[in-house]
Amino acid sequence: MRVAVVAPNYAPVVGGVETVVTHVARALVERGCTVEVWTHRRAGLPAYEVDEGVVVRRFATTRSARYPLSPSLWSHPRRAARGFDVVHAHSYHSTAALGAALARTPVPLVVTPHYHGVGHTRAARLMHVGYRPLGARLLTRAAAVVAVSAAEEALLRNDFPVLAATTCVVPNGADTAAIAAAEPWPGAAPTVLVAGRLEPYKRVDRVVAAFDRCTAPGRVVVVGDGPDRQRLERLASGARRARDVAFLGRVPDGDLARWLRTARAVVSLSAHEAFGLVAAEGVAAGAVAVLSDIPAHREVAAMLGTAARVVAADDIAAVTAAIDAALTTPNEGPRAVRSWDDVAADYLALYERVVTR
Repeated sequence: MRVAVVAPNYAPVVGGVETVVTHVARALVERGCTVEVWTHRRAGLPAYEVDEGVVVRRFATTRSARYPLSPSLWSHPRRAARGFDVVHAHSYHSTAALGAALARTPVPLVVTPHYHGVGHTRAARLMHVGYRPLGARLLTRAAAVVAVSAAEEALLRNDFPVLAATTCVVPNGADTAAIAAAEPWPGAAPTVLVAGRLEPYKRVDRVVAAFDRCTAPGRVVVVGDGPDRQRLERLASGARRARDVAFLGRVPDGDLARWLRTARAVVSLSAHEAFGLVAAEGVAAGAVAVLSDIPAHREVAAMLGTAARVVAADDIAAVTAAIDAALTTPNEGPRAVRSWDDVAADYLALYERVVTR
């Protein structure tokens, strides 16, 4: 199978969509597929490289950091798509995916939108409304629209009823082999891990507030960066347990795997998610996952079993109790969860169906 993947970014750029795209592309190559990724070019990254068998072509963009546009990436699918069996575009909100749809590729188009349904800032919410007609064109031109959870699929079908016949669910996975091989940090105090982009809707401030009330010894380690970081650092610096909260920024994948193996709990109190990637990674590493009570997290918690707990993010006392309990529970070591190879197998079966059809 020859697969062209269109995505807003690719490794080493860090993010939820980037994690999915990178790991699935590599896993497809492991299964014998030819995979090319067409993506935006960030400063310092090459226009062309081969990453673990994945050909990566990066295209110049406008200077907007949040909403980059690449005319050359938009035109590339028209020229190159005939050399592939399927084009797979990621991210409803990305102009890269939209360009693939507007190009009317001569091969089937699969779209994984990673759809939240709303913007996460006032400006983004206004843009979300204006973008809806274009987003609808992206989704309705797809031979298949893939949600990463049943919760996301329900949201898509509610907002775009015409998609009822084309949606399916392929849950995300975790890099189970790398996580199992990672060594915990030696001598580390009982650790609560928060990992991901630091945006207000992630509600990391509530994790800090809840931890400040905890009585169990331990610390919070925050891995990731984003526009909310400075506010969160100021908040943490004024907390009772300020010395027990560390912001590490972005770290290499190997270091993140070690933090996952070290953690007794991974916590995500996000207001909107299509899945719960950090929860799956944390449970794979042997930690407990403490998750906000949103549809996607409830679904992921059901998949992960007793290692995951859902709490109301507004109930700081309940979050505190969950973190306190986790801090006194040792990391159990690697657990079996869905891997990226499992995800690639599901995608490969889907590609074969749409190509045959």
